[in-house]
Amino acid sequence: MVEWFVAVSLLALAMIGHLAIWAWIFNRTHATACPRFFRKLIEKLILVAVFGPIAWLALSISVPDKWNFPGDLQGIVLKYFDFTGLYLHSNSVRKSAAMTSANTSLFCHTFADGVHAKRSTRWRKMVWPESSVRPILAPVILWVGADDHGRTSNFQALGETTLFCSIASRDGVENHRRRNDLIRHVQIVRAPIATVTPSKVNKTTWKEPVPVGGFSIQTGSVTGMGLAVQVYLYFCCLAACWFSLVWLIRKVTFQSSNRVHWIRTQRDNVATIYPGPLLHGWFPSLLGQIPGNQITEISWEWFELKMDKRWSALDGVKICQLSDFHWTGQIDRRYYEYLFQKVNDEKPDLIFITGDIVDETECLDWIEPLVGTLRAKYGVYYVLGNHDLRIPGEADIRSRMTKAGAVAASGNWLGLIIQGQQLWISGNELPWYSQAKKLPAAPPVDGLKILLSHSPDQLDWAQKYDFDLMFAGHLHGGQICFPIIGPTIAPSKYGARFASGFFDLGKLLMIVSRGVSGDEAIRILCPPQVSYFEFKSDDNA
Repeated sequence: MVEWFVAVSLLALAMIGHLAIWAWIFNRTHATACPRFFRKLIEKLILVAVFGPIAWLALSISVPDKWNFPGDLQGIVLKYFDFTGLYLHSNSVRKSAAMTSANTSLFCHTFADGVHAKRSTRWRKMVWPESSVRPILAPVILWVGADDHGRTSNFQALGETTLFCSIASRDGVENHRRRNDLIRHVQIVRAPIATVTPSKVNKTTWKEPVPVGGFSIQTGSVTGMGLAVQVYLYFCCLAACWFSLVWLIRKVTFQSSNRVHWIRTQRDNVATIYPGPLLHGWFPSLLGQIPGNQITEISWEWFELKMDKRWSALDGVKICQLSDFHWTGQIDRRYYEYLFQKVNDEKPDLIFITGDIVDETECLDWIEPLVGTLRAKYGVYYVLGNHDLRIPGEADIRSRMTKAGAVAASGNWLGLIIQGQQLWISGNELPWYSQAKKLPAAPPVDGLKILLSHSPDQLDWAQKYDFDLMFAGHLHGGQICFPIIGPTIAPSKYGARFASGFFDLGKLLMIVSRGVSGDEAIRILCPPQVSYFEFKSDDNA
């Protein structure tokens, strides 16, 4: 019993380390400015890397002799894709599509996403016909890991896992989604089951079990695979210990900035205010049914900014920060109309928009009627974010923002005199837009310097230019947070360290918003955030 407990504990620790490693890789790769096509490809490969070994390990530990592949899922899959020569249910010919098929599917999905992002109907139809529910490139089938009787091995199971990861991924074809709502619902529910329910296994072809912490793991007939599995499992255990130690140190030592004082918080669930659904599309609607999803529950938060006595003339000035609109059409426009009206009701003196405004070309027409309604005594200022790159032509979105009355902050020192005090506002959209590289080293005269940056990764740049305040977004607060643990996924070179909150970095005070939306309609323990900050001089400063 003790040996069994130790083995299970080691495997649990290895799984934590495995997930932490790939979360770390995801965060770092998505902090770069690589093209969306490659980021989508990386996302899918990470999905395979995360879930493939987990299913593989589950298969290796225990493989019941009489588990058959679900027949109903087989029918759905064959209806959904034309996998030439592949018939999954018959035990006599059941073989795996394995890595070649899966990677071809991943490529088809990713290429279709890339074409979809370009908004070119002609090319999109050539790559993925609207009249079809399958890519025109039927995956090349590579039979791997089955004996003459069609029985499975571990390597085959890994191939099936990658195959279903790709099947469950989005393809970006709206008509397809509407026609196949039921198919995709059933598929998403059953695909994880399918990856761990193989048919009868020929155990005579397997090597002797490899002991891992007293737990027997069968490794199949692939030479050297057992040692590789052992090494990776123990590496994951070490990684779990390392990441846990780092997390614990940060949890114990972290102190929120003492220059920001909370006043009050108010919550509004916009979904209860308007009749009819606020989430559109089968996938957002499905996410909306997840218990605890807070995607429409806006958290209005008021704070005091304790500033040095030098800026005492600014006492009473109120700033509103908005970030990460992500206009895709998945969340109804009424949500944003309500949000902007409530912002205006507070009568802020300044409004800062910190990027990721529009994701889809169809929502460009939202800019003027929505952003154009925002009212602030001293103006509305904005920077763009990485998702705004999805809109062809940077000039178009900037022109529309200008017509809506918003001022582009990136690459400029924008001077304001408020209540007799000099303010300088600037913006940073690096690494996606390069205007910030042209910013002069210092403004013409001294004053309070405020930076709008889409990503908190630019904090070193902010310190180099000696800013006093920095407003950022981009990380959505992690979007899905866990009790005690907090956020884990945050596309930043710092990981989830600056996912949201207030951070004293020497002279610089960095404020990171959770944003008001997301490119996927889900938020768990991380509600959308609209923040108000009122200047108040600190008598002790």
